Amino acid sequence: MSEENIKVLLNGEQLTFDVPPQLIDDRTMVPMRAIFEALKAEVEWFDDTQTIRAETDEKIIELQINNKKLSIFKSTTQDKSNPELEPYHTILLDVPPTLVNGRALAPVRAVAWIIYQFVWRTINLRIKY
Repeated sequence: MSEENIKVLLNGEQLTFDVPPQLIDDRTMVPMRAIFEALKAEVEWFDDTQTIRAETDEKIIELQINNKKLSIFKSTTQDKSNPELEPYHTILLDVPPTLVNGRALAPVRAVAWIIYQFVWRTINLRIKY
């Protein structure tokens, strides 16, 4: 399977990326910012901690490069500026997010699960090889 054959469809529309989805350690990794921005989430990158945060009206999702822990917070009840936030749900990924050409890539399985389980239940995220 060639990496250029990996397609990400969101509600039937193919997403385009400046860094394409790719196979890393036998996992399909996808660019986080592009997917969450396509879902109308606000996305922030914290260079000092290499953390990416996606926020909707109800949830904050955080991932850190080379860290298998994914945290989900309730954005309506917590102060984002508080560095001591406690997540209401934590997921341990089987592979951590990684940087590729300056973009944070995460396992698509985790991204799809987060999208469905916690945030956007009506969204259809599909990967085609």
